[in-house]
Amino acid sequence: MLIYGTGNTGFNSVREQYARIANAPHSRYIAGAYIAYLEDLAARFKRAFPDRYQAEKKTLDDDIARLKEGYAAKYKDEVSQ
Repeated sequence: MLIYGTGNTGFNSVREQYARIANAPHSRYIAGAYIAYLEDLAARFKRAFPDRYQAEKKTLDDDIARLKEGYAAKYKDEVSQ
């Protein structure tokens, strides 16, 4: 969070990065790729730690769901599941 210039404990770097990407011109492809990257990260995280970090896994899954909603609203499309 400090690399983004905030000390706020409620800061969410996943959502901040997505907002920066989505606000750029012609961002559809990059925004979709970022969501796909996060989905891959979540899958690898679950495989590596099947019995640990449940709250963190849920946070990442919730972030991905929210980004997909934003993507669908902005681009009138859905990210493949």
